[in-house]
Amino acid sequence: MFSGCSSLKKLDVSKLDTSAVKNMEYMFSGCSALEELDISNFEIRDDAYAYSFISGCNGLQKFTTPQNVDDSACVYIDKMYDENGNEYERLPENSKVLFFSRISLDKNEIELKEGESTKLNALTNNDKIKNLKVEWYSDYSIVTVDDMGNISANYVGNAYVTAKFGNSVSSCFVKVIENESTDEPKNDYPSDDTPSENTPSNDTPSDDNTEKPDNDDPVEYIPGEKKPSDSVSNCFIACTSIDIKNI
Repeated sequence: MFSGCSSLKKLDVSKLDTSAVKNMEYMFSGCSALEELDISNFEIRDDAYAYSFISGCNGLQKFTTPQNVDDSACVYIDKMYDENGNEYERLPENSKVLFFSRISLDKNEIELKEGESTKLNALTNNDKIKNLKVEWYSDYSIVTVDDMGNISANYVGNAYVTAKFGNSVSSCFVKVIENESTDEPKNDYPSDDTPSENTPSNDTPSDDNTEKPDNDDPVEYIPGEKKPSDSVSNCFIACTSIDIKNI
């Protein structure tokens, strides 16, 4: 009857007589802008068919059910809760005021490195709900999520983690980037170049105060003078006469 009226915000059906109605399928389905609905005057017969009676009423915050509903008339509704937090998935036998609860996530966007993990918390607008049973979904090729909202980054890429409660859903965008950590494990074993306790360090000052030539700078050799070198292999180069006694 009112199916698909997505712009409908207020509706008064208090004068509507439903005593002879057998088919109420999709009666208020898709009334997404409707915030309150009172059908306390409705009479629902035991042979009434009311599949997806209020499906798609995502904006519905307050729903007043009929005074009398035959037990054999199974009119299923999306998960709704009374003021005490009791859950209903079908119309109760007696009139009750039910509330449609929505969930949201405490984070809308997350950036993680490969191998990192974090936790998403699902929140509801109804503090009467004692046990928030949330269904979690994700692209498991990028991130995984468990039934407590703990997510782990597996591979580089983008994904959405979605929480579903009744027909209310909320998602978080997750970006996984490459883990560029270059920390290498420390080697507890000394390398061959590590000086031992008995090996003098190169920084140990020498007792000889004589300035030594830099090996990178070539030293000019003058025949007839002693070459400032500890090696004697080249001492006689360019010499024509040598007196060994004077060496």
